[in-house]
Amino acid sequence: MRQRPVLHVIKKKRIGNLELMEKSVLTAMRHENIHGNEISDKCFDENKCESCHSTWAWKNVDFKHNKTDFELLGKHKNVSCSDCHFIYNNSKVLKQRFASLDQGCVQYHKDIHFRQFVDSGKEFCVNCHTLNNWNPVLFDHNNTRFSLDGAHKNLSRTNCHKEIEKGEVRYINYKIKDAACKSCHS
Repeated sequence: MRQRPVLHVIKKKRIGNLELMEKSVLTAMRHENIHGNEISDKCFDENKCESCHSTWAWKNVDFKHNKTDFELLGKHKNVSCSDCHFIYNNSKVLKQRFASLDQGCVQYHKDIHFRQFVDSGKEFCVNCHTLNNWNPVLFDHNNTRFSLDGAHKNLSRTNCHKEIEKGEVRYINYKIKDAACKSCHS
């Protein structure tokens, strides 16, 4: 586990009639890093806690998230750090997660599609949704295996995509297995 310098010492130094104050960091005095290996070296500037924390108010964190592989865009810019990075037990922080944090959407957002858009463990939310809202503004039915031509253009979503109920879970079936004409037209 990495350890960080913590103790700032003010040394008094006398030169003639002047008394000077010299601030230094004692590297011999260390404490256990409470983050463990959760913060990568690229996020620590010279292995200093001050890379994120202020020495005046330790809870004031100024971290540039674009140093990570997950830049905060859209509505993620307005989310509190603790919403994603802290696990609570009652009101006490039980664990902090940074490097081990999963970047997938469904860990933090309700999966209303019931894993229909997850393939080989990878989520494809951004194929339809933006980070500014969850409306499916990027979805284009013509990029699916069944483009909406002719009379299909005027159909309501519920004509084709039915609600499925599995126990207490209800969701809309977007992954229709059989798109052949005979599956809807007899």
